[in-house]
Amino acid sequence: MSHTFVVQDRLALLAPSVLSELTSHTSLTSSVFVRTGDRRVLVARIEAPNPLSYQFPVGQLLGLFVGGGKVLLAHAEEADRQRLLADYEPIQFENGRLQDLDALLADLEVIRETGVFISESERRRGSLSITAPIWAPDNELLGSINLVADSWTTGNSGIVEHKSTLMQASQRITSQM
Repeated sequence: MSHTFVVQDRLALLAPSVLSELTSHTSLTSSVFVRTGDRRVLVARIEAPNPLSYQFPVGQLLGLFVGGGKVLLAHAEEADRQRLLADYEPIQFENGRLQDLDALLADLEVIRETGVFISESERRRGSLSITAPIWAPDNELLGSINLVADSWTTGNSGIVEHKSTLMQASQRITSQM
């Protein structure tokens, strides 16, 4: 099912060329995700010259409460977001931090204020990512785009340096939709 989506969806078809430029410019792994039901699916990915200590295949399903999934959750329709949050159970991250509902809501607010989410060791110890939304020309949320690195090669300030480049890549996709 994921393969069918990837070969037919316009975003999945446009993303690789933008991600290739993004990875070439930043030397970081770049990815595009779209929401499918209550999860997100990886539809395109370009690996960095120095691969990550973990890899996700295209078609990988991930949740919305961890890492870049929060960007899709933050921009979901209010009623849909409330439905998803109604049964939320706290999550223990790989970095040891417990994400209760208040912490998750705070992250969602930061995303709406700053336009990005920076995740450090939430799903996997030593991972660091920055994720931004991808909007359609009519302001409909299409998906998310992110950069991922191992924290020992790129510190938090290093990933933040790529925020404007990431936002430009998101806008480039929007302009091609």
